Amino acid sequence: MNLHSCGTNGSTFPMPKHSCDCHMHVFDNTYPIAKNAILVHEEATLVAYKKLQTRLNIEKNVIVQPSTYGTDNRLLVNTISNIGESCRGIAVVDSSVTDETLYQLKSAGVVGVRFNLVQQGATTMDMIETIAKRIHPYGMHIQLHLKPSDLIAIEKMLMNLPVPVVLDHFANIGAQIELEKPAKESVYRLMSTGNTWIKLSGAYMVSRVKNYSDLQEYAEKLMESATDRLVWGSDWPHATEKRKPNDGDLISLLGLWAKDAVTIRKILVDNPVNLYGFKPVE
Repeated sequence: MNLHSCGTNGSTFPMPKHSCDCHMHVFDNTYPIAKNAILVHEEATLVAYKKLQTRLNIEKNVIVQPSTYGTDNRLLVNTISNIGESCRGIAVVDSSVTDETLYQLKSAGVVGVRFNLVQQGATTMDMIETIAKRIHPYGMHIQLHLKPSDLIAIEKMLMNLPVPVVLDHFANIGAQIELEKPAKESVYRLMSTGNTWIKLSGAYMVSRVKNYSDLQEYAEKLMESATDRLVWGSDWPHATEKRKPNDGDLISLLGLWAKDAVTIRKILVDNPVNLYGFKPVE
C-alpha cells in the first residue's frame, strides 16, 4: 500500500488529545475525473490515511474536495459518512448550485466551499461573492487556494464577504518572491478583521529551503497576531509532490513556531472546533 508519506516518525512534541488534521484529500479511482481537471493523482484511500492518523496521533480530520473531481462531491460525502462525527468536509460548487444541494451537503457534514484558483477547474474568482451569499444561511465558509497576486487584487472584496474566509497553505506566500511583501501585508490586514483564517499547511509549496526555516518568522507573526484563527493541515497525500514529504516533520514545525503548548492546542484542537463545528472538548 502506498502511504504517500516518507518517514515513520510522529511529532517532536506531545500531541494534545482531539487533534485535527484540517486539510487532507482522498482519491478513488472508481469515481470519475472532471473533464477540465488539471491535477490528477493516483489512488489515495481512507485506509492509507488512517495509518497516517495513527502515526501522528490525530483523531479528527477535514476532507477537502480536490479539483480533480470538479463539483462532483460524491466521494467527499461518502467518505465523511464512512468516518462519522470526527470528520468534516469542504466541497466544491459553482454558481449553478441549488439550495437543495447546499442543504444536502450541510447535512452530510460539509462546512465550507473551496475555490482552487491555482489549478483552476470548476470555480472562478468572479463566483466568490455570489457563492458566499448563497452559503451564508447554511453557516458555511469560503476556502481559497489562490496566488499571492490574486489575494492582493481581491483583498477588499474578501473583507466584505458575509462568511468567514480560510486561506490555504499559508496563503501561498513565498510562491512568488517579488510579491511576498505586499501579499503578507494583505494577509495581516485580512487577519486583523477577525473574519479570516489561515491553514498552516503545505509548507513545501511555499518554502524555498529543505527544513522550511524561511517560514518561521512569518508563522510566528501569524501566531502572535491571530492565534485563534490558525489551523494545521497535512495536505496528505501531497498531490503536487512527486517526492512525498515527511508528515511527522511537517507537524513538528508547530513545535518550533509556537511559543507554548497552549498555542499548539489552540491550533490543533480548539480552533478546529470553532471553525468546523466539532463537538467542544475540555
